[in-house]
Amino acid sequence: MNVFLTGGTGLLGRHVIEQLAAGGARVVALARDDAGEAALRAMGATPLRGRVEDPRTWDRALPCQAIVHVAALIAARVPWPVFYQSNVEGTRLAATAARRMGARLVHVSSVAVYGRRAYDVEPLSIGERFPFGPLEEHDFYARSKRLAEEVVREEVERGLEAVILRPCVIYGPGDRLFVPKLAAVARRGWLPLFGKGEAPLALVHARNVAAGVAAAASVPLAAGRVYNLTNDDEISPRALVAAIGEGIGRRVRTVTVPVAAALAAARLVEAGLRLVGPGLYPGTMTGAVRFWRGGNPYRSHAARADLGWRPLIRHAEGVREAARAAIRSID
Repeated sequence: MNVFLTGGTGLLGRHVIEQLAAGGARVVALARDDAGEAALRAMGATPLRGRVEDPRTWDRALPCQAIVHVAALIAARVPWPVFYQSNVEGTRLAATAARRMGARLVHVSSVAVYGRRAYDVEPLSIGERFPFGPLEEHDFYARSKRLAEEVVREEVERGLEAVILRPCVIYGPGDRLFVPKLAAVARRGWLPLFGKGEAPLALVHARNVAAGVAAAASVPLAAGRVYNLTNDDEISPRALVAAIGEGIGRRVRTVTVPVAAALAAARLVEAGLRLVGPGLYPGTMTGAVRFWRGGNPYRSHAARADLGWRPLIRHAEGVREAARAAIRSID
């Protein structure tokens, strides 16, 4: 199988290359610069220079059996038009190219499309048909991912064969956001917990998501379907703190913060960021608090049944590994 991949140098993309190559696929991956080209070659992929939001890039893409679209802006402090151009228009170009080639599109979306208050519902209650909740205007990432899914559906109506995947928070080797930030604070000897810290987190290892991506690219049954990739294994915030401590080689204390107080502080931070940088993405601090409180509302029964999705790595091992890597990069 020939596969064209976007986002190949990111956290998830490098694991997707590994999984596809293990299955015998030949991967051509998009590279934005010289460093990206070198990294892709080192991973065994053939680089194609260009940008996901540039139509000329897609004009040069060679015919393939699958386009795996991973590239996306996630937490960049940029205005809405930049998010729209990258996450929505980039997806439109990927979907159009896949339809033109007769290739399957595997679009990596996010559980953010369900709305940030999804963390307030019962554990494992959100399947793929769960109704979307409201989104804040300043939640650029979730808005762009929801619009990107609409773009894919429009192309499906024109004949595109597509699979949409919705992972939750992803971590693993190459992570620059989640575990590195926690590990940096943990080096001081403490981390906060919001509430008791005993409920499982909506967390997934990049290697496990990549296994789902590889299956979605080839399993016939997956065509035209949407899959959550969200509960490959369970780990609570308290257990995650312990695993980070093991990874960085020191005991990490926990400081309990009431959830209501954490949410109030998060709202103030978001408001302050909007004042300091009007028009820029302020992030979703309230969403981060709800996530770190624990309680995984998402279920992945369909992915397990249709794709045979099973965890390749457990959180206790994965968090230790990611924390060790994060500390090495800091040092």
